[in-house]
Amino acid sequence: KKKKMESLLKQQKVQSTKEVEELLKGLPNLIQANEQVLNSQFPSVSAYSTLQQTRYAEFEKKLKNGELVAADDILNLANLVHAKAIEASFLFEQFSRWVQSHLPRCETGNNFGVEVQEMVLKISKESKALVASLAAQIPEYHWRRAESLSKIYGEQVSEQETANLVENVTKEGTSTAENKSISKNSKKDVGKNSVVNSAYLTFKVSFDLDWIFRLKMMLQEVNTAYERVCDAVIKNKDLIIKPRSTFASESHSPY
Repeated sequence: KKKKMESLLKQQKVQSTKEVEELLKGLPNLIQANEQVLNSQFPSVSAYSTLQQTRYAEFEKKLKNGELVAADDILNLANLVHAKAIEASFLFEQFSRWVQSHLPRCETGNNFGVEVQEMVLKISKESKALVASLAAQIPEYHWRRAESLSKIYGEQVSEQETANLVENVTKEGTSTAENKSISKNSKKDVGKNSVVNSAYLTFKVSFDLDWIFRLKMMLQEVNTAYERVCDAVIKNKDLIIKPRSTFASESHSPY
């Protein structure tokens, strides 16, 4: 049973090493793809004021036309960053398992290579925890987005109901005086709703812009984590695989 287990562990080590080598080859392309997303789909910080004004005018126009003020562009970015953070979490777990599989049994003597393994393992686990925490923040965006939309369209429903009431009563043959009274009251309601909606729109624009830059920073952190783990693994790959080889000496530094 012992020999069978040792043989199985050896096969797993060989297989995990091959998988990690493939991951290392693909990581530069993954990092580059994330950089392209950052440069092409996220605005610069200097564009904040202009973007704020443009977005408010766009949302106000949509609201008046009865269109949905949903900010689908940010929704798509949130889903993209969420997927990339989860992907990174799985990759870092794979790196961690690979390093863990090469940890030797405890012995006296030259343990410098083992210390390097533990250092790389620590970096990989910290990176996984970081991107996992980023992924966990995305549901907050969806919740707050739904909340803001329900507030805005809750007021719009009141306005529409008033308009429908005027239309229905007129069709039923009420007097001109009564119609004028209803129209006057409906205008008051519309004015009240406009003020409320304006406040909600201001919040919605600020909320969206805040999340644009939060998502941008999240993706930047994912890339930084990739670079950190990739750097640690590439520089110490020999000691991770053979921590107690003759090459593992005090003269070799993990960096």
